[in-house]
Amino acid sequence: MPKDLFGWDEEHERDLVVKRDARVLRDEALEAVERSNVEWCARFEECVLSYRATSGGGYFTTDDILSHFPDLEECREKRCFGAVMRKLYKSGIVEPGPYRASGRAKSHGRDKRSWRFLDHGE
Repeated sequence: MPKDLFGWDEEHERDLVVKRDARVLRDEALEAVERSNVEWCARFEECVLSYRATSGGGYFTTDDILSHFPDLEECREKRCFGAVMRKLYKSGIVEPGPYRASGRAKSHGRDKRSWRFLDHGE
């Protein structure tokens, strides 16, 4: 296959376009979730920021937030949790960590992204 100036072939370029398009679609979907679940997203963000004081600086998942704030279980649209974490990441409040298995029965042990709070000075 012919390569361009950077040594990339057409297949590699196609992969980059597909990944970029997938990210755009993901971001649009998360923004739509946030717009349609304003109250739950605000409540979840409030809980995450409150959890910061008790987290001890280690990694946490949304499961940990749900454990501390049981009223969040009432939220039918759990995708808003991802939208909020993405917003906090883009705001420099949290950073992503390793994935770890969920301990919640409803999650069936699937891997979930862990997060860590950043100090405002970082």
